Amino acid sequence: METVLFFPLSVKDIVRDPFDPASRIDREISDRSRRLALGTRIEDDFQSLSSAMVVATGKGKYLRVLNAVTNNSPLPEYTAQLLKEVVFGDEQPTIVELQTMQTDIALAQSSAIEQLKSSAGKYVDRLLFVSVTQPEFAFTKNHQKTQWPVLLSAPQVLAENTGLSVISSFANRDILAGGTGQGLDALPAWILFADRNYRIASKNRILFRIGQTARAYFLPASDGIDSDLPDIKIASCPGLNRFDSIGSESKHSINLDELQRLNLDGNDLEIDSEKLEQLVRSGQISNSDFVRSCVVNLVNHVSDKIKSELPASTNVGEIVVHAEPEILGTFANQFRRAWPATNVYDGFGWDISNSHLQPILAATLGILSVDQLPANIPWVTGAYSQKVLGTITPGSPTNWRQLLREMADFQPPVMRLRDAV
Repeated sequence: METVLFFPLSVKDIVRDPFDPASRIDREISDRSRRLALGTRIEDDFQSLSSAMVVATGKGKYLRVLNAVTNNSPLPEYTAQLLKEVVFGDEQPTIVELQTMQTDIALAQSSAIEQLKSSAGKYVDRLLFVSVTQPEFAFTKNHQKTQWPVLLSAPQVLAENTGLSVISSFANRDILAGGTGQGLDALPAWILFADRNYRIASKNRILFRIGQTARAYFLPASDGIDSDLPDIKIASCPGLNRFDSIGSESKHSINLDELQRLNLDGNDLEIDSEKLEQLVRSGQISNSDFVRSCVVNLVNHVSDKIKSELPASTNVGEIVVHAEPEILGTFANQFRRAWPATNVYDGFGWDISNSHLQPILAATLGILSVDQLPANIPWVTGAYSQKVLGTITPGSPTNWRQLLREMADFQPPVMRLRDAV
Protein backbone atom coordinates (compact mmCIF):
# COMPACT_ATOMS: atom_id res chain seq x y z
CA MET A 1 0.00 0.00 0.00
CA GLU A 2 1.35 3.41 -0.96
CA THR A 3 2.28 5.68 1.93
CA VAL A 4 0.78 9.16 1.81
CA LEU A 5 2.49 12.02 3.60
CA PHE A 6 0.10 13.97 5.81
CA PHE A 7 0.74 17.61 6.77
CA PRO A 8 -1.49 18.75 9.65
CA LEU A 9 -3.09 22.19 9.45
CA SER A 10 -2.04 23.14 12.96
CA VAL A 11 1.13 22.54 14.89
CA LYS A 12 -1.11 21.47 17.79
CA ASP A 13 -1.42 18.14 15.96
CA ILE A 14 2.33 17.61 16.33
CA VAL A 15 3.55 16.16 19.62
CA ARG A 16 7.11 17.21 20.34
CA ASP A 17 9.51 17.39 23.22
CA PRO A 18 8.77 20.76 24.91
CA PHE A 19 12.51 21.24 25.47
CA ASP A 20 13.30 20.72 21.79
CA PRO A 21 14.55 24.06 20.33
CA ALA A 22 12.69 23.43 17.07
CA SER A 23 9.49 22.95 19.03
CA ARG A 24 9.94 26.27 20.81
CA ILE A 25 10.55 28.06 17.53
CA ASP A 26 7.53 26.49 15.84
CA ARG A 27 4.97 27.81 18.30
CA GLU A 28 1.80 29.20 16.81
CA ILE A 29 1.75 32.83 15.78
CA SER A 30 -0.74 33.62 18.56
CA ASP A 31 1.84 32.45 21.10
CA ARG A 32 4.34 34.95 19.72
CA SER A 33 2.20 38.06 19.91
CA ARG A 34 4.71 39.64 22.30
CA ARG A 35 8.28 40.12 21.20
CA LEU A 36 11.44 40.55 23.24
CA ALA A 37 14.27 42.66 21.87
CA LEU A 38 17.49 44.14 23.20
CA GLY A 39 19.11 47.51 22.60
CA THR A 40 22.52 48.83 23.58
CA ARG A 41 24.12 52.24 23.07
CA ILE A 42 27.38 53.96 23.90
CA GLU A 43 26.55 56.99 26.03
CA ASP A 44 27.29 60.51 24.84
CA ASP A 45 30.12 60.84 27.35
CA PHE A 46 31.95 57.96 25.60
CA GLN A 47 32.70 56.44 29.01
CA SER A 48 29.77 54.09 29.58
CA LEU A 49 27.15 52.09 27.77
CA SER A 50 23.49 51.52 28.56
CA SER A 51 21.41 48.51 27.54
CA ALA A 52 17.73 47.60 27.63
CA MET A 53 15.43 44.63 27.10
CA VAL A 54 11.96 45.60 25.89
CA VAL A 55 8.69 43.72 25.58
CA ALA A 56 6.62 44.84 22.60
CA THR A 57 3.36 43.96 20.92
CA GLY A 58 1.98 44.96 17.54
CA LYS A 59 4.00 45.54 14.40
CA GLY A 60 5.04 48.40 12.20
CA LYS A 61 3.25 51.67 12.99
CA TYR A 62 0.99 49.75 15.38
CA LEU A 63 3.95 48.79 17.57
CA ARG A 64 3.51 49.24 21.32
CA VAL A 65 6.36 48.91 23.83
CA LEU A 66 4.86 47.46 27.02
CA ASN A 67 7.80 47.30 29.42
CA ALA A 68 11.55 47.53 29.70
CA VAL A 69 14.44 46.42 31.90
CA THR A 70 17.63 48.49 31.71
CA ASN A 71 21.18 48.56 33.01
CA ASN A 72 24.19 50.83 32.75
CA SER A 73 27.86 49.91 33.00
CA PRO A 74 31.13 51.83 32.60
CA LEU A 75 33.46 50.99 29.76
CA PRO A 76 36.89 49.72 30.81
CA GLU A 77 39.22 52.67 31.35
CA TYR A 78 41.59 51.64 28.58
CA THR A 79 38.68 51.13 26.14
CA ALA A 80 37.14 54.51 26.99
CA GLN A 81 40.47 56.25 26.49
CA LEU A 82 41.06 54.52 23.15
CA LEU A 83 37.50 55.39 22.08
CA LYS A 84 38.05 59.09 22.76
CA GLU A 85 41.37 59.04 20.90
CA VAL A 86 39.73 57.42 17.87
CA VAL A 87 36.77 59.80 17.87
CA PHE A 88 38.36 63.09 18.87
CA GLY A 89 42.03 62.60 18.03
CA ASP A 90 43.69 64.66 15.32
CA GLU A 91 45.22 61.62 13.65
CA GLN A 92 43.38 58.91 11.76
CA PRO A 93 43.29 55.68 13.81
CA THR A 94 45.22 52.70 12.53
CA ILE A 95 43.39 49.54 11.52
CA VAL A 96 44.76 47.78 14.61
CA GLU A 97 43.56 50.57 16.93
CA LEU A 98 40.12 50.59 15.34
CA GLN A 99 39.70 46.82 15.51
CA THR A 100 40.95 46.70 19.10
CA MET A 101 38.47 49.37 20.14
CA GLN A 102 35.57 47.70 18.32
CA THR A 103 36.34 44.32 19.86
CA ASP A 104 36.72 45.71 23.40
CA ILE A 105 33.42 47.59 23.16
CA ALA A 106 31.66 44.52 21.76
CA LEU A 107 32.95 42.45 24.69
CA ALA A 108 31.64 45.06 27.16
CA GLN A 109 28.29 45.04 25.36
CA SER A 110 28.20 41.24 25.48
CA SER A 111 28.61 41.28 29.24
CA ALA A 112 25.76 43.79 29.64
CA ILE A 113 23.52 41.78 27.30
CA GLU A 114 24.14 38.57 29.21
CA GLN A 115 22.98 40.27 32.42
CA LEU A 116 19.74 41.30 30.71
CA LYS A 117 19.25 37.84 29.24
CA SER A 118 19.17 36.44 32.75
CA SER A 119 16.20 38.75 33.45
CA ALA A 120 14.22 37.09 30.65
CA GLY A 121 13.97 33.84 32.63
CA LYS A 122 12.17 31.07 30.77
CA TYR A 123 11.46 33.44 27.88
CA VAL A 124 15.13 33.87 27.01
CA ASP A 125 14.61 31.86 23.82
CA ARG A 126 12.16 34.52 22.64
CA LEU A 127 14.85 37.23 22.42
CA LEU A 128 15.04 38.16 18.75
CA PHE A 129 18.07 40.42 18.35
CA VAL A 130 20.38 43.08 19.78
CA SER A 131 20.10 46.56 18.29
CA VAL A 132 23.30 48.63 18.48
CA THR A 133 23.37 52.42 18.17
CA GLN A 134 26.00 55.03 18.96
CA PRO A 135 26.12 58.78 19.60
CA GLU A 136 25.44 61.18 16.79
CA PHE A 137 28.48 63.35 16.37
CA ALA A 138 30.77 65.01 13.91
CA PHE A 139 34.49 65.42 14.44
CA THR A 140 37.40 67.11 12.74
CA LYS A 141 40.17 65.44 10.86
CA ASN A 142 42.78 67.81 9.37
CA HIS A 143 40.52 70.74 10.36
CA GLN A 144 37.62 69.48 8.23
CA LYS A 145 34.29 68.54 9.76
CA THR A 146 33.35 65.01 8.74
CA GLN A 147 30.79 62.36 9.56
CA TRP A 148 31.74 59.06 11.16
CA PRO A 149 29.86 56.21 9.47
CA VAL A 150 32.21 53.58 10.90
CA LEU A 151 30.82 51.39 13.68
CA LEU A 152 32.35 51.86 17.11
CA SER A 153 31.56 48.23 17.94
CA ALA A 154 32.07 44.87 16.20
CA PRO A 155 28.68 43.24 15.49
CA GLN A 156 30.32 39.95 14.55
CA VAL A 157 31.94 39.69 17.97
CA LEU A 158 28.70 40.62 19.73
CA ALA A 159 26.71 38.05 17.74
CA GLU A 160 29.27 35.33 18.40
CA ASN A 161 29.38 35.96 22.15
CA THR A 162 25.62 36.31 22.75
CA GLY A 163 24.22 33.98 20.10
CA LEU A 164 21.79 36.73 19.11
CA SER A 165 21.51 38.42 15.74
CA VAL A 166 22.77 42.02 15.76
CA ILE A 167 21.17 44.95 13.94
CA SER A 168 23.50 47.92 13.44
CA SER A 169 24.68 50.58 10.94
CA PHE A 170 21.36 52.42 11.03
CA ALA A 171 22.85 55.73 9.91
CA ASN A 172 24.55 54.37 6.81
CA ARG A 173 21.45 53.89 4.66
CA ASP A 174 20.15 57.33 5.57
CA ILE A 175 23.51 58.86 4.64
CA LEU A 176 23.46 57.00 1.32
CA ALA A 177 20.00 58.49 0.70
CA GLY A 178 21.40 61.99 1.14
CA GLY A 179 20.63 62.33 4.85
CA THR A 180 22.83 63.27 7.77
CA GLY A 181 22.32 60.01 9.68
CA GLN A 182 21.10 62.07 12.64
CA GLY A 183 17.66 62.24 14.19
CA LEU A 184 16.94 58.56 13.57
CA ASP A 185 15.36 58.27 17.01
CA ALA A 186 12.45 60.51 15.92
CA LEU A 187 10.09 57.70 14.88
CA PRO A 188 10.98 55.45 17.88
CA ALA A 189 10.27 58.45 20.17
CA TRP A 190 6.88 58.84 18.51
CA ILE A 191 6.20 55.12 18.97
CA LEU A 192 7.03 55.37 22.68
CA PHE A 193 5.50 58.67 23.73
CA ALA A 194 2.94 59.96 21.21
CA ASP A 195 -0.82 59.89 21.81
CA ARG A 196 -1.79 56.96 19.60
CA ASN A 197 -5.23 56.22 20.96
CA TYR A 198 -7.07 53.79 18.69
CA ARG A 199 -10.34 55.72 18.96
CA ILE A 200 -9.47 59.39 19.26
CA ALA A 201 -5.84 60.56 19.29
CA SER A 202 -6.02 64.24 20.19
CA LYS A 203 -3.08 65.31 22.39
CA ASN A 204 0.05 66.58 20.69
CA ARG A 205 3.07 65.99 22.92
CA ILE A 206 6.61 67.24 23.21
CA LEU A 207 9.39 65.09 24.62
CA PHE A 208 12.32 67.04 26.07
CA ARG A 209 15.47 64.96 26.59
CA ILE A 210 18.13 66.74 28.63
CA GLY A 211 21.69 65.44 28.53
CA GLN A 212 25.00 66.53 27.05
CA THR A 213 22.77 67.67 24.19
CA ALA A 214 19.24 68.97 24.75
CA ARG A 215 16.73 67.64 22.23
CA ALA A 216 13.03 68.32 21.80
CA TYR A 217 10.69 66.03 19.85
CA PHE A 218 7.27 67.26 18.71
CA LEU A 219 5.09 64.14 18.58
CA PRO A 220 1.73 64.76 16.86
CA ALA A 221 -1.30 62.74 17.88
CA SER A 222 -2.20 59.98 15.42
CA ASP A 223 -4.03 56.68 15.52
CA GLY A 224 -1.48 55.24 13.07
CA ILE A 225 -4.02 54.57 10.32
CA ASP A 226 -2.65 57.38 8.13
CA SER A 227 -0.54 56.14 5.24
CA ASP A 228 1.90 59.04 5.60
CA LEU A 229 4.34 59.46 8.47
CA PRO A 230 3.32 61.77 11.29
CA ASP A 231 4.67 65.31 11.04
CA ILE A 232 7.36 64.83 13.69
CA LYS A 233 9.68 67.76 14.41
CA ILE A 234 13.04 67.78 16.19
CA ALA A 235 15.08 70.63 17.62
CA SER A 236 18.48 70.33 19.30
CA CYS A 237 20.80 72.68 21.14
CA PRO A 238 23.83 72.37 23.46
CA GLY A 239 22.89 70.83 26.78
CA LEU A 240 24.74 70.46 30.05
CA ASN A 241 28.08 70.24 28.26
CA ARG A 242 27.82 73.87 27.16
CA PHE A 243 27.59 75.10 30.71
CA ASP A 244 30.39 72.79 31.76
CA SER A 245 32.60 74.60 29.25
CA ILE A 246 31.51 78.00 30.61
CA GLY A 247 32.15 76.92 34.18
CA SER A 248 35.56 75.49 33.33
CA GLU A 249 36.86 79.04 32.94
CA SER A 250 35.99 79.89 36.53
CA LYS A 251 35.39 78.25 39.88
CA HIS A 252 31.81 77.37 38.94
CA SER A 253 30.50 73.99 37.83
CA ILE A 254 27.26 72.12 37.29
CA ASN A 255 26.95 68.91 39.27
CA LEU A 256 24.07 66.61 40.06
CA ASP A 257 24.07 67.42 43.77
CA GLU A 258 23.77 71.15 43.13
CA LEU A 259 20.95 70.68 40.61
CA GLN A 260 19.11 68.32 42.93
CA ARG A 261 19.45 70.71 45.88
CA LEU A 262 18.19 73.77 44.02
CA ASN A 263 15.23 72.13 42.30
CA LEU A 264 14.29 75.68 41.22
CA ASP A 265 11.79 76.16 44.01
CA GLY A 266 12.91 79.72 44.67
CA ASN A 267 13.02 82.77 42.43
CA ASP A 268 14.59 82.16 39.05
CA LEU A 269 17.64 84.22 38.20
CA GLU A 270 17.45 84.38 34.42
CA ILE A 271 20.39 85.93 32.64
CA ASP A 272 21.02 85.91 28.90
CA SER A 273 23.82 83.62 27.80
CA GLU A 274 26.33 86.35 26.90
CA LYS A 275 25.82 88.18 30.20
CA LEU A 276 26.11 84.87 32.07
CA GLU A 277 29.48 84.14 30.46
CA GLN A 278 30.76 87.59 31.40
CA LEU A 279 29.65 87.23 35.02
CA VAL A 280 31.14 83.75 35.28
CA ARG A 281 34.52 84.82 33.97
CA SER A 282 34.62 87.86 36.22
CA GLY A 283 33.58 85.88 39.30
CA GLN A 284 30.59 88.15 40.04
CA ILE A 285 28.04 85.33 40.40
CA SER A 286 27.66 82.61 43.03
CA ASN A 287 27.69 78.95 42.09
CA SER A 288 24.02 78.51 43.04
CA ASP A 289 23.00 81.46 40.86
CA PHE A 290 25.22 80.14 38.10
CA VAL A 291 23.54 76.72 38.11
CA ARG A 292 20.06 78.24 38.35
CA SER A 293 20.77 80.55 35.43
CA CYS A 294 22.12 77.66 33.36
CA VAL A 295 18.97 75.63 33.87
CA VAL A 296 16.64 78.53 33.06
CA ASN A 297 18.61 79.44 29.92
CA LEU A 298 18.75 75.85 28.74
CA VAL A 299 15.02 75.25 29.20
CA ASN A 300 14.11 78.51 27.48
CA HIS A 301 16.56 77.89 24.65
CA VAL A 302 15.35 74.40 23.75
CA SER A 303 11.72 75.49 24.17
CA ASP A 304 12.22 78.39 21.75
CA LYS A 305 13.97 76.06 19.28
CA ILE A 306 11.06 73.63 19.07
CA LYS A 307 8.48 76.45 18.98
CA SER A 308 10.27 77.88 15.95
CA GLU A 309 9.70 74.58 14.13
CA LEU A 310 5.92 74.62 14.71
CA PRO A 311 3.09 76.74 13.30
CA ALA A 312 1.93 79.39 15.75
CA SER A 313 -1.50 77.73 16.04
CA THR A 314 -0.08 74.36 17.14
CA ASN A 315 -1.66 73.10 20.35
CA VAL A 316 0.64 71.19 22.71
CA GLY A 317 -1.39 69.12 25.16
CA GLU A 318 1.33 67.43 27.21
CA ILE A 319 5.07 67.63 27.80
CA VAL A 320 7.28 64.75 28.89
CA VAL A 321 10.72 65.44 30.39
CA HIS A 322 13.54 62.90 30.48
CA ALA A 323 16.86 63.51 32.24
CA GLU A 324 19.16 61.92 34.78
CA PRO A 325 17.04 60.90 37.79
CA GLU A 326 18.97 63.26 40.09
CA ILE A 327 18.15 66.34 38.00
CA LEU A 328 14.78 65.32 36.56
CA GLY A 329 12.75 67.19 39.19
CA THR A 330 14.75 70.37 38.64
CA PHE A 331 14.15 70.46 34.91
CA ALA A 332 10.52 69.30 35.14
CA ASN A 333 9.79 72.20 37.52
CA GLN A 334 11.39 74.71 35.20
CA PHE A 335 9.50 73.35 32.17
CA ARG A 336 6.27 73.81 34.15
CA ARG A 337 7.18 77.47 34.54
CA ALA A 338 8.13 77.85 30.88
CA TRP A 339 4.91 76.10 29.72
CA PRO A 340 2.31 77.15 32.33
CA ALA A 341 -0.71 76.16 30.21
CA THR A 342 0.58 72.64 29.47
CA ASN A 343 0.68 69.51 31.63
CA VAL A 344 4.30 68.52 32.28
CA TYR A 345 5.26 64.98 33.35
CA ASP A 346 8.64 63.83 34.67
CA GLY A 347 8.54 60.42 33.05
CA PHE A 348 5.55 58.89 31.32
CA GLY A 349 3.60 55.64 31.13
CA TRP A 350 5.44 52.60 32.34
CA ASP A 351 8.37 52.94 34.69
CA ILE A 352 11.72 53.29 32.94
CA SER A 353 14.91 54.81 34.20
CA ASN A 354 15.20 58.29 32.74
CA SER A 355 18.91 57.89 32.18
CA HIS A 356 18.35 54.75 30.07
CA LEU A 357 15.95 56.01 27.42
CA GLN A 358 18.49 55.73 24.59
CA PRO A 359 18.82 51.91 24.53
CA ILE A 360 15.01 51.60 24.59
CA LEU A 361 14.88 53.86 21.54
CA ALA A 362 17.60 51.67 20.00
CA ALA A 363 15.62 48.47 20.59
CA THR A 364 12.51 50.10 19.11
CA LEU A 365 14.49 51.16 16.04
CA GLY A 366 15.61 47.54 15.64
CA ILE A 367 12.02 46.28 15.79
CA LEU A 368 11.04 48.72 13.05
CA SER A 369 13.88 47.29 10.96
CA VAL A 370 12.61 43.75 11.51
CA ASP A 371 9.13 44.92 10.49
CA GLN A 372 10.66 46.46 7.35
CA LEU A 373 9.20 49.87 8.15
CA PRO A 374 11.24 52.82 6.84
CA ALA A 375 12.29 54.65 9.99
CA ASN A 376 14.09 57.77 8.79
CA ILE A 377 12.02 60.96 8.59
CA PRO A 378 13.21 62.79 5.44
CA TRP A 379 12.47 66.31 6.69
CA VAL A 380 14.35 65.50 9.91
CA THR A 381 17.43 63.76 8.51
CA GLY A 382 17.57 65.56 5.15
CA ALA A 383 17.27 62.33 3.13
CA TYR A 384 15.49 62.41 -0.22
CA SER A 385 13.48 59.26 0.53
CA GLN A 386 12.57 56.87 3.33
CA LYS A 387 14.67 53.78 3.86
CA VAL A 388 14.48 50.61 5.92
CA LEU A 389 17.42 51.11 8.26
CA GLY A 390 19.91 48.68 9.71
CA THR A 391 22.21 45.84 8.70
CA ILE A 392 21.68 42.40 10.25
CA THR A 393 24.55 40.21 11.44
CA PRO A 394 23.21 36.66 11.99
CA GLY A 395 23.52 35.06 15.42
CA SER A 396 23.27 31.35 16.18
CA PRO A 397 21.40 29.22 13.59
CA THR A 398 18.45 28.82 15.97
CA ASN A 399 18.17 32.56 16.63
CA TRP A 400 18.72 33.43 12.96
CA ARG A 401 15.94 31.07 11.89
CA GLN A 402 13.62 32.58 14.50
CA LEU A 403 14.37 36.11 13.31
CA LEU A 404 13.85 35.18 9.66
CA ARG A 405 10.49 33.64 10.52
CA GLU A 406 9.51 36.78 12.45
CA MET A 407 10.32 38.90 9.41
CA ALA A 408 8.48 36.55 7.05
CA ASP A 409 5.35 36.53 9.22
CA PHE A 410 4.85 40.26 8.81
CA GLN A 411 3.60 41.69 5.53
CA PRO A 412 4.84 45.29 5.38
CA PRO A 413 2.46 47.93 4.02
CA VAL A 414 2.70 48.81 0.36
CA MET A 415 5.13 51.65 -0.25
CA ARG A 416 4.54 54.48 -2.66
CA LEU A 417 6.50 54.06 -5.88
CA ARG A 418 8.69 57.13 -5.27
CA ASP A 419 9.68 55.80 -1.83
CA ALA A 420 10.35 52.27 -3.06
CA VAL A 421 12.73 53.35 -5.85
